[in-house]
Amino acid sequence: MSETPNLQLKYKIIVKDKDGKTIKEYERDARSFVKNFLTALYGSLIEQYISLVDVNGNTISNTGIIGTWSDWCNYGPWCNGGSMTVRSLGILLLNAPEGDDTYGIVVGTGTTPVTPDDYKLEQQIPHGSSDNQLYYQKTSIGAPNVSNGKVKISISRVFRNDGSVDVNINEIGLQAEVMDSSGATYKVLIVRDVLPQAEVVPGGGVLIVTYSIIA
Repeated sequence: MSETPNLQLKYKIIVKDKDGKTIKEYERDARSFVKNFLTALYGSLIEQYISLVDVNGNTISNTGIIGTWSDWCNYGPWCNGGSMTVRSLGILLLNAPEGDDTYGIVVGTGTTPVTPDDYKLEQQIPHGSSDNQLYYQKTSIGAPNVSNGKVKISISRVFRNDGSVDVNINEIGLQAEVMDSSGATYKVLIVRDVLPQAEVVPGGGVLIVTYSIIA
């Protein structure tokens, strides 16, 4: 008897036409965490800095998921008037705001198969309202939800085709914002999937992509 894996990653695709009618909807297993994600998780497990590769192909040192730290003082010229600083170091941020195509859920036209060393989409579609662009709405993240003995977190984003021509989608992914020990922020790819076939978002239509982590 087959059993469902304890930890699952799924993605759901919905395509709607300019009148809001659903013309395509399906859900598939993703199985597509790339090396960046497992490396970041490793840093958290051992509570040490690690190195990730950003979307520009550069190695980022001194980052990792190691929580937050604070520095608090009440005296001395070096303590900035007694202020407290709290810094999120290496947290994988995915809740990108509207119009920001650098992190959160991202989509593209690339068809090259996924490899563990992928650090970006092959050909990302940029944010915008012109032909061959998509309007990136905010990436929304739902709180953990328990149902039928499983816990699920859903990450979703709506992409609007404001142009007059169809836009083909072949690849999707998750890009996170991370911070290094100096406070500089970077974008890193943690998930990439190549769709089984191109999904066509018609002019005036909408694409909705949802990733679900289920445990």
